[in-house]
Amino acid sequence: MHKNYKSIEVITCKNAEDLIDKLSPLNNLFNAPAKNTVYRGHADSDWYLIPSFLRDEKIINSLRSCNSPDAHSDILDELKLLELFAESCDLCSLAIPNDSVDFRVRAFRSNIALTLKSTDYWPDRKLFDIMALAQHYGLPTRLLDWSKRAYVAAFFAASDYIGRNLDNEMIAVWALNLSLIGEQGSLDLILPPANINKNLGAQTGIFTLLKQNILKISNPFSSVFEGYLALEDYHEDSNKDFLVKLEMPASECKKLLGICDAFGINPVTVMPDYYGAAKNALARFCGNAAFEPKHFHR
Repeated sequence: MHKNYKSIEVITCKNAEDLIDKLSPLNNLFNAPAKNTVYRGHADSDWYLIPSFLRDEKIINSLRSCNSPDAHSDILDELKLLELFAESCDLCSLAIPNDSVDFRVRAFRSNIALTLKSTDYWPDRKLFDIMALAQHYGLPTRLLDWSKRAYVAAFFAASDYIGRNLDNEMIAVWALNLSLIGEQGSLDLILPPANINKNLGAQTGIFTLLKQNILKISNPFSSVFEGYLALEDYHEDSNKDFLVKLEMPASECKKLLGICDAFGINPVTVMPDYYGAAKNALARFCGNAAFEPKHFHR
């Protein structure tokens, strides 16, 4: 991490086997039942726990429709992006959650009224399901995705590192204690249905959202978002230790993917569609040891 977060425990694993052992559901990172922990993989251990919409300045600037953005204009741009996603799904007859004429009006048009309020959190709960679907298929949103299965998070950390051709020294798997989420006022846990999102079901995915308050400044037409962007910063100021970070040398990524495959976690099981099947076939055809169970030596 770029900042030194004293409140966050960091566990350094010496190799892939060590990480797999520490992530085992038989271990207990929080002195709480394993079912109360979710995980997120990062291809670079220095990356912050910031959602995609707020992570990359290039993305943010390319999505903004005005040169002097504020909270209200950002909301309008985010709504427009989600509406375009819904319209794009219409073009190829793909279903979106809770869809109806009434939903389209309430979710997109009626939400414009939020720009006239000063105390509402953004985003509106009516948008959570479509945001979750869009997030899982590459659209930048304010949601941060996690998995209930630690080895799925480890798979994504390692495969993302190899896929991006990164040169950092460490990858990371974050663990989040769900049993403390209810006590954290600005942190929401979102569990959308997986009936029209196969990837969500296969990855046992859930999402977190750090709610942003809209604060008006100087005049009724100027506003800013007030609140945390990085989950680490929110954790630092809380009185609860709900985050643990596990690091592993990036040089162990291929071995880690081999171990994940031995446990049945590979591109086609976490992405059960033609894309996942093609990724899995290509990896095996190219002789990538990362996807061959025979290379797993515990």
